[in-house]
Amino acid sequence: MFAKVTASALNVRSVPKASGKILGVLHKDQVIRIEGEEGSWSQLAYMGQTGFVATEYLTFEFETDQLMGKVTASSLNVRPDPSTSNEPITKLDNGVEVSVLKQVEDWYEIALPDSTGFVSAKFIDVSIPDQPSLILVNASNLNVRSGPSTDHEIIGSVDQGTQLIKVSDNNDWIEVRFNDEPGYVHSDFVKPFSGTAKKPRARRTRLINSTSASSTDSALEPDTQLLIEGDKTQKKVARTWNSFGGILQKLSSDFGFEAASAIAVLCVESSGKGFQKSNDNRMIIRFENHKFDGYWGEQNSELFDQHFKYNKKGKKWLGHEWRETTNDEWSRFHGKQRKEWEVFNFARHLDSDAAMMSISMGAPQIMGFHYKRLNYSSVAEMFDQFSTDMAAQIEGLFRFLDKRMIKALVEKDFVEFARWYNGAGQKQKYGGWIMDHYQAFKSLAN
Repeated sequence: MFAKVTASALNVRSVPKASGKILGVLHKDQVIRIEGEEGSWSQLAYMGQTGFVATEYLTFEFETDQLMGKVTASSLNVRPDPSTSNEPITKLDNGVEVSVLKQVEDWYEIALPDSTGFVSAKFIDVSIPDQPSLILVNASNLNVRSGPSTDHEIIGSVDQGTQLIKVSDNNDWIEVRFNDEPGYVHSDFVKPFSGTAKKPRARRTRLINSTSASSTDSALEPDTQLLIEGDKTQKKVARTWNSFGGILQKLSSDFGFEAASAIAVLCVESSGKGFQKSNDNRMIIRFENHKFDGYWGEQNSELFDQHFKYNKKGKKWLGHEWRETTNDEWSRFHGKQRKEWEVFNFARHLDSDAAMMSISMGAPQIMGFHYKRLNYSSVAEMFDQFSTDMAAQIEGLFRFLDKRMIKALVEKDFVEFARWYNGAGQKQKYGGWIMDHYQAFKSLAN
């Protein structure tokens, strides 16, 4: 379990006594992992030793989904499950910050771009981010720039009334958090916001002005259409461009890479579609049994095992099967949207939020558990938006991109992009597919 220090300075002692040798000092609001209790003392690992602190100066009443971690090792393996028996799926460099989802014995489960992984807890420093201060946009459409001047590129824009998280002042400019990255807005167009929400967050704002849109809404389309011709890949990229080229061109330009790259990513993730007409025009999803096990099955293992299967040793994304009743035969469902939705709807009856956290959604195929990264207040809000609004799905792709992904797309290093978007184990395969679709679009557009 985790605890937060409430005293301004808290001694760590070698034994659970006030007379014990002082090993060091913890500071107010520091987060520690408690490994045990002895009377009125809590045990923790401290500087390679076992230490004890007085429990009365700790609080356990805070939300663990606020936890952030920083890698302290020079290179840290991320594994598919909390053990060293399987090969790492990726590595993290020293100083990289991660979202800590939960603790499993001596391991932390952390969020990865398209999945989760496990890292050894002893190489992660855990903390709670400072409570942010908020500012309110009072301009009709305010540009967010990459640096504190009009010479810096525009990385997006926000509407009037938007709440932004303030990081620091920089003369006439204010650094803010924008899509989980640094951004700058001019101080003349914002004012302090005195909201008192328990967990203030920037309200999800549109990256581009558009209304709710289906896959055929003209608000998303480009000015110039492409002929649907050529091989299968060329036809796919042409259809994607004709449907969404307008919004993709605008957002790609704002982020500094070619629309062809965004089109290629969407085509590889979901064939460039967010909804499937043959499935009552419902959003394209993929239900992940192993994720639902983590969010719900571990607490309901007997019931879970009656209805869901997956490879629990090694590659957990394989061997997915399900059955509605114990009298039914086990059946596979991936690749068939009606089947995906059958499994998903069954899981929703067991635990709706856990089921939504366990699906990848829409055209960008972003997992539901990333809802906070996309600035949604709940996974249900993300699901509702993605289920009805193609523009929200496309914006979700761009909100999901971090600096590493953007840099890779700018440089057209699609293998490196796939490393962070699809996982290190899939990077060559996905990177090659993205390059194929990129080249197919360029061959039609030029």
